[in-house]
Amino acid sequence: MICNTICSQIDRFGTECVLTESNGTEKYILKGIIYPIGIKNREYAQMDYTEHGSIDNSDFIFIFKAPEQKIDFENAVLWAEYDGRQKSMYYVKSYKTFYCGDEQAYFSAVISSCSQ
Repeated sequence: MICNTICSQIDRFGTECVLTESNGTEKYILKGIIYPIGIKNREYAQMDYTEHGSIDNSDFIFIFKAPEQKIDFENAVLWAEYDGRQKSMYYVKSYKTFYCGDEQAYFSAVISSCSQ
């Protein structure tokens, strides 16, 4: 019941995103909800630097439906498009799989905004 509710809300309100694995060869179209995770003392947030660019330490949570393919999330990059004109790039820090019985229902990933 809860899994069906979450998945239907993702279909209804989710943003279409493209996830690119670290080697850049595989791309996956995902639909999910991006929501900010608040941090204290925002003015003191640090920037980290990776091969993809700088990462703002203010994190977001990305909840998306489980894809049929197996994805390598390590060093993956997520591209989200808003209103057909604004694109944002996020670095996937970690992810977790949620199950409904024996089936994967949806994923939750912690993502950070990247500069291009």
